[in-house]
Amino acid sequence: MHATNRLLAQLPRAVLRELAPKLETVDFVMGQALHAAGRPWQVYFPLQCVVSVLVTVEAYGSLEVALVGCEGLAGFPLVRSSQQPLGAVIQTGGAALRLPGKQLLLAMRRHPTLQAAVHDYTASLIAQIATTGPTNCRIRPCRRTNAFWAPIATISESPVSRPATKASSTTSR
Repeated sequence: MHATNRLLAQLPRAVLRELAPKLETVDFVMGQALHAAGRPWQVYFPLQCVVSVLVTVEAYGSLEVALVGCEGLAGFPLVRSSQQPLGAVIQTGGAALRLPGKQLLLAMRRHPTLQAAVHDYTASLIAQIATTGPTNCRIRPCRRTNAFWAPIATISESPVSRPATKASSTTSR
């Protein structure tokens, strides 16, 4: 099976030719930390893996606020910084392409199409985080399962009653 990343696949060939020698294929296993908050950043273009983007909330620990798969990239700082403010862990193992953050920034300066693709994807990721954040106010904190910290998708008891959907009824515990 040939795996691709849709964000990279939409770029002009000239941009891909420039990035190709700098991209490194890495394999991840479920539960592996992609990067820790506060560390120098690299970006990852998932091919087969799925990445959980985590925010640390003092009262709750780590909460999953977004998922990134083969449609985009993980590790791009949401604020201008040389460090990553959010944590990330592999939710589903598989391959990704890794690129040093500085290399991505240099390429974005040279190629407006790459800059637009990264900014558009980042905007959609911020929207996902903004939508997930209020929901997570009612989610129980992470608990240790197997060899990693996993967010619990169980909604705390609430006076608000919502109709069950097929997706929510199969994931609730």
